[in-house]
Amino acid sequence: MTSTTSKKMIRIFQSRNCPICGSSTKSPFIESEFNLDKTSEELGYFKDLWYGLDTFSHFLEYYQCRDCNAIYCPKYFTEESLGELYKFMPPNMEVIAEHLVKNTQARYAEFLAKSMSQWLGAKKDKSLRILEMGSDTGIFLIELVSILKQKYEIDAKNITIFSVEPNIGVHPVLTKNIEDLGVDFQLFDSFEQYLDQCDSAIDIIVGIHVFDHILTPQQVLQKIAQRGNEEFYLYGVVHNVQSILARVMGRRWPPFCLQHPQLYSKNTLPRLFSESFTVKNLSISPTFNDYPIAVIANFLGLRFLNELLSSLYLKIPLGNIQFVCKGTPSQAQQHKYSNEIIYT
Repeated sequence: MTSTTSKKMIRIFQSRNCPICGSSTKSPFIESEFNLDKTSEELGYFKDLWYGLDTFSHFLEYYQCRDCNAIYCPKYFTEESLGELYKFMPPNMEVIAEHLVKNTQARYAEFLAKSMSQWLGAKKDKSLRILEMGSDTGIFLIELVSILKQKYEIDAKNITIFSVEPNIGVHPVLTKNIEDLGVDFQLFDSFEQYLDQCDSAIDIIVGIHVFDHILTPQQVLQKIAQRGNEEFYLYGVVHNVQSILARVMGRRWPPFCLQHPQLYSKNTLPRLFSESFTVKNLSISPTFNDYPIAVIANFLGLRFLNELLSSLYLKIPLGNIQFVCKGTPSQAQQHKYSNEIIYT
């Protein structure tokens, strides 16, 4: 008699409707130039293609929703297979020097603080609760808290930070960085753990390059908004599928990749937010990154220039947009816009 070892099979793919409006009507948008085996049932095949910048693209086909124009993958990985794939991710932006990441994150924090300037002016002696999804090592939070303390004279002891960071490998560095700020700090391994263990009303919600990765962004935003204070601010950064860079590069644009179940634009973000909470004064603008020229050279196949270009960088638009809006929790039937949408 031959003995066999049973092995749990992971269902790799699922079918999805539009993640913004729920419609099933769609048209093809863009397909990978790489001959990707979309029928493979071996997760190891996709692990080898999961991350990194190559001179060719490999992604699941993106479609455009005929109802709200959202760009998304109707065939995408299941939550279970995603959990396995993300285990093989390196730290965020590991190819970018820390001082360059800090410069970019500082601009994000300055944009957010400026957008909330009048509101923050009334917070000097009041408590302030901040939730960040995907904090990594906490660079954005360090920059934001520094602005709150120096420009708005908000005492660190009045600030509470709730951080959701699934990458437990960065937890020691993240914890030290935030605790050094003198704020109250609570760290969660997952969004579900945060929902289960925390019910504090949130004033500021942050998600930098998070919503590109979430399978159900509308439902997640609804849950976040339910934890929002009577008035809260939502800030984030996402890839802009309508950017000039995306149009010029086409299927070679790096955000077309296996990690992104959907991609946004300044035209589809408002619909996503309005489906999730009552939106006030939504502002959307392009972002600029301090980016090493050597990384660009690598992507173009010019690796022999690495040593010569190693210390040089450019402040450039990489096809991303940032958004900030004031919101109020509401029931689904009450979701609406209030005031204007500002594009800068």
